[in-house]
Amino acid sequence: MAYIYAISDIHGRYDLLQEIVHTHVDFDQGDQLILLGDYVDGDQYGNAYLTLQYIYNLQLTYPQQLIVLRGNHEEWLSSYLNDRPTDLNISIDISFHTLESFMSEEQFDCIYQKASLLYHDRYSLLQEMYKQCQKYIVQKHERLVQWLEQLPYYYETKHQIFVNAGLKIIPEQPQIWQKV
Repeated sequence: MAYIYAISDIHGRYDLLQEIVHTHVDFDQGDQLILLGDYVDGDQYGNAYLTLQYIYNLQLTYPQQLIVLRGNHEEWLSSYLNDRPTDLNISIDISFHTLESFMSEEQFDCIYQKASLLYHDRYSLLQEMYKQCQKYIVQKHERLVQWLEQLPYYYETKHQIFVNAGLKIIPEQPQIWQKV
């Protein structure tokens, strides 16, 4: 018997996601896995890059059985990387912990050193670091950045709607949630 698993809020914990998938999900038996978003912006144990790369590779291997949705954290990261505004009501700065996971410690230190030579006030230094991290990630991880940008916000079956953070049905416009 095939099962449907839905998981959200991984927040960089690639290790835990991998353990759950290997322990519980049997794609060979027809299981389906629906990932509901929030793969990045975790704690000190998380690694956003490894998490996204693992999910990306898994989706390439099981394209019909793995559904990957965009959460608010992916929206923020994707809007930052693609230099576009976000559709969300609030915006945040992406954590340097998330950005650093896409590069070596030496590369991140190099970005810091270059920025500190250009700017001495904290705000300008951080802005320059964000700009250089963005440039580096987009150049070095182009395929992953493009994949992230195209992730859908929801997945609908005959009986279920899967989303990251819920939806609000407005009686006058019952389908408006699909555009938000």
